[in-house]
Amino acid sequence: MAGIYDGPILDYPMEVVRGWPNDGSLDFNTTISSIATGASGMSCGNIVTVDGNGHAVLAAGVAPLGLVVRGNNDSASSMNAALVGERPGVSGPQGVVIWGNAIFRTTVYNAASSFSPGTAVTGLNGVIDVATGSNAVLGYVMSVYPASGTFPASLLIVMR
Repeated sequence: MAGIYDGPILDYPMEVVRGWPNDGSLDFNTTISSIATGASGMSCGNIVTVDGNGHAVLAAGVAPLGLVVRGNNDSASSMNAALVGERPGVSGPQGVVIWGNAIFRTTVYNAASSFSPGTAVTGLNGVIDVATGSNAVLGYVMSVYPASGTFPASLLIVMR
């Protein structure tokens, strides 16, 4: 059910409403895959999974699914730099990724898909989309906010 927009204007494409940086989200500085640059880089609001090396890549509906808070495409992010020493034995760009237990509002979703409260969502091509078939479920839509004036269309999602 669409409702009137009852939240503040988003300062970023995705903002965590509950769960991060406090309240128990499962967040982690995650190394970004060396192939994840340019168009395939990570930005705030992207949905990611891990490759065979445990590095973040844009999600394609397979578990585990994580939500990028800050990534290597976020120009103001300190995550652009190689964070040597952040994790022992790991160097290279890292992003802050939430792997569970959060509620977030996002404008980073497939606008061609149809969402309503209760819709199971996944990450396809790095954005929120409707989970179908064997797609891993990231979470569920709580509210759908249509665009109104200067307010962008957005989804409120609970992430398990």
